[in-house]
Amino acid sequence: MSLQKRSWSLLPYLLILLLISLPWQLRFIIPSTFTYYFGLFHEYTSFFIYLTDLIFALTLLVWGGELSSGKRKFKLPPPLISLALIAILASSLAPIFHTTSQALVIYKTIKLTEFILFFFLISNRILPLSKMIFWFAIGVIGQAVLAVIQFFQQSSVGLKYLGEIFLQPQLPGIAKFETAQGLVMRAYGTLPHPNVLAGFLVIALLFSLIFLLKPGKYFVSLTLAVFLPALLVSFSRHAWLGLALALFILVILLRKKLGNLIKQQELLLLVPPLLTLILMLSLIFPVLNQRLDLVQFPQEEAVQGRWNGIADSFQLLRQENNWLIGVGPGNFTLRSAVIAEKDLYPWERQPVHNFFLLIWSEQGILGLVSFLLLLGAILAGIWQKKLKQPLELQILLSTTVIALFILSLFDHYLVDIQQGALLFWLTLGLIVASWHKNMVAELSQPVLPTIPSLAELFPAKSKAKKQAASEAIAKGTQQKHGDKPQANKNKQKKKKQRKR
Repeated sequence: MSLQKRSWSLLPYLLILLLISLPWQLRFIIPSTFTYYFGLFHEYTSFFIYLTDLIFALTLLVWGGELSSGKRKFKLPPPLISLALIAILASSLAPIFHTTSQALVIYKTIKLTEFILFFFLISNRILPLSKMIFWFAIGVIGQAVLAVIQFFQQSSVGLKYLGEIFLQPQLPGIAKFETAQGLVMRAYGTLPHPNVLAGFLVIALLFSLIFLLKPGKYFVSLTLAVFLPALLVSFSRHAWLGLALALFILVILLRKKLGNLIKQQELLLLVPPLLTLILMLSLIFPVLNQRLDLVQFPQEEAVQGRWNGIADSFQLLRQENNWLIGVGPGNFTLRSAVIAEKDLYPWERQPVHNFFLLIWSEQGILGLVSFLLLLGAILAGIWQKKLKQPLELQILLSTTVIALFILSLFDHYLVDIQQGALLFWLTLGLIVASWHKNMVAELSQPVLPTIPSLAELFPAKSKAKKQAASEAIAKGTQQKHGDKPQANKNKQKKKKQRKR
């Protein structure tokens, strides 16, 4: 194939569009038996086609065409990861004859297959790692700005065509908490819940720190300045914990290298994020103080709901062979409704808020072990000696896995919500994409335009100044050298006069 034919491809542009649109919730509902629960819509037993599904399908079609034509090569992940992925798919289908809704099992298995293909797309480096992170972060920046507007407006802003749901603090099912000032609604973005928004912000923020290793560090300043205030108004406490722990470990392990990552002349880049963070804290401090009230924390409805979900999970695992093969993907809420002591509204009937308990409950012990094997293989792969990766990159990616693990301990959206699952598989795909022999060279190349110097901003004036300076130096040199012969002549005249 000629170089001319290889010079342009639609695939990178489709991937950029996909990365930017990951947080969008625009979707079409496919009606089914379990779409409504007591006459009200139920999120976790419904079937959807998302806009991101359509974009991904087109991306996959173009990628498949380039693979079949030999324009690109497909690279499988390491054997242990491939084995874990096969086992995860097998565990998803295993309970199909031992489940309440076989249709949900088939639908969720199709979705899982889509997410694994998305993982392959990312890990095959259609774009360099830093460019994928850049475009993902750009999409999340839009979510962060929208989230701050939603919080101060305490309502949605009307972006329903991008998936924003109708938001008012008085509406049932909307995430909010009570304060002395009244009900306070948490920020959503275009995502289905503030916790999902917070997950995107945490992962995007940590991945953006890779630009500390590259030219164009001002992008880190921008992301921190935008993401941190948005993370505050999400009021997602487990996301705060995950980010705080990840950053603490990062600083401890890199304390001797921080001077190399952020040079003295670059310390000004910390000013914008510090200013936006301090400003936001000052504006929401009374509300924030009540959200962090440890006395009221155990009695909160959300906390009680989590404990009830854990109890339901263990009760399901003890029934029949559920611990072995699970109740089937998407079937947790259907089965837990049977054992519940009281009827709940659809927004109250949720899966257990723990990634690993939900996987075990729905996909059995094989699913749980397979996911643990996958995460372990990813974490071990970061530290492969043969790759000779920079220590800073290895530590940064490891802390991102730690943050993902913390998020998974306190919520279920990484399994059963479209955007959350895409975030989970994107994170793993980006980490595997970093296992590349040219990674060191890539880190030395700028992805972003560097901040121009004064000479670049005012080239005409700079050239004139340089020319004037060079002329002055040349003139001075000529005068200096030109005075010497005259001085010698004067000396010779004086000597002749003395002789006479």
